Amino acid sequence: MSSLALHVADKPPGDPAELTGFYTALLAILNAEARERHGWEGSVIANLGVLDGYVFVEIRPGEAFATIDELRAFRKRQIEEEKRAEEPPKQSRLI
Repeated sequence: MSSLALHVADKPPGDPAELTGFYTALLAILNAEARERHGWEGSVIANLGVLDGYVFVEIRPGEAFATIDELRAFRKRQIEEEKRAEEPPKQSRLI
């Protein structure tokens, strides 16, 4: 049996200098679980967010295991999408 997605959540550290290690550890937990317990051959980042002060990360099966660089790229895309969603729609004249 294969899982469709795996999630992990934890309180982030108060020191911003520790955030890279924090996110790397979350990915390590998810990737180990995916590989060892579910037999995945890889993972991709499916979601990232904060809920009630807890950071959560979701992965789904992929071709290679997700890395911190892929998590950063995912977050960058999320920020860009959030900015686009906040922009007012452009209106134009029909005539």
